[in-house]
Amino acid sequence: MDMKNFMKVVIMAIVLLTTTSCGVLDASLQRSRLAESLHTGMTKREVVDLLGNPEFKRSYNGIEQWEFHKIHFSGAVTTILLDFQHDKVISFNSYAGATPSPAYPPIAICPPAPVEERPSLAYPTDDQAWFQELYQKVKDKPFKDERLKILREAARQSDFTCDEIVQLMKIFNFDDERLEALVILEPTIIDRENIDRIVDSMTFISGEEKAKNILNKKHHSGRLYSDGEINVLYEKVKDAFSFDQLKILQTGMNGRNITCKQCVKLLSICDFDNERIKFLQVMAPHIYDCHNRQLIIDTMSFASGKDEARQLIERYCK
Repeated sequence: MDMKNFMKVVIMAIVLLTTTSCGVLDASLQRSRLAESLHTGMTKREVVDLLGNPEFKRSYNGIEQWEFHKIHFSGAVTTILLDFQHDKVISFNSYAGATPSPAYPPIAICPPAPVEERPSLAYPTDDQAWFQELYQKVKDKPFKDERLKILREAARQSDFTCDEIVQLMKIFNFDDERLEALVILEPTIIDRENIDRIVDSMTFISGEEKAKNILNKKHHSGRLYSDGEINVLYEKVKDAFSFDQLKILQTGMNGRNITCKQCVKLLSICDFDNERIKFLQVMAPHIYDCHNRQLIIDTMSFASGKDEARQLIERYCK
């Protein structure tokens, strides 16, 4: 081999070595940066904002695992595994390559899927089809305990009008059973001005008196805002100067109660978590349907805001 060809081989070898070294450095550096960005306690939404949607999802013994494949500039692949429980990261790991870690137990692998939006209600009261489905489910159960179990599940996720509650109570044959259903559904009432319709649905006077006691037991002092009234208050607060908004909101809350859904509408006026917390400090003592508090918590952008909102609401919802 002459000197000229020898030099060409040497130069090509140097270029190849340099490129490979840079690729290794690039992959190693990016893996390090990704690992630094992840931490336990992150929500699914925060993970998606950072890494995008997962390549695969798995479920094993109550733990949901997400798998990500990140391709670096050099072409190297890093696999990231995150374990979730109750919507929070409890552990994570990463390694080079795209093959599953052999140490992880064999579990079912599902196709990629985007993060689902949290449904506001499982049984929306403004959707008659959903309500009729719930009504039929309760009616089809032959035993009281099974019927009440379905109502408990629905009450954790939805609100109901007095007329809807009357329909559900009438599935039961006796006043005592209807009263058990009322105890479950009472916190979900959104039109308390119509509670007399519930009382009138009872068969006997003794049942009417017991129903009145249940309906008045948890009732806050003050009248519940209607959605129309909230819209008026919303426009007043929104159109005011920023330094006047809290004052208008405080005046509007005097002697009134508010649902979590209505709180969310008013909180939408704010741009930042610290502003939302100030609004919530005014509204929290007046929240009527505390079982729907997650609707408010989810309006906060960051984990710190969510924690502060949760603590603030729970101070009044005990």
